[in-house]
Amino acid sequence: MTYTSYDGKTARLSIASSKDLISWTKHGLVMKGEKYADTWSKAGAIVGVLEGNRVIAKKIDGKYWMYFGDT
Repeated sequence: MTYTSYDGKTARLSIASSKDLISWTKHGLVMKGEKYADTWSKAGAIVGVLEGNRVIAKKIDGKYWMYFGDT
């Protein structure tokens, strides 16, 4: 899941995962590093594929992809 984390000054795109949608593990900021410290990045969608009744993140050319935007 992607979500917006906000420190009162800057909104940043973060990511978390869950196996049961009850307990979540936060993995931190999507765009890490000093270069992105003050960059707003609050909207993201991971490219997925439907397998049965589950949506699974899809690799394209050996990498996982995500569309994001804001400013």
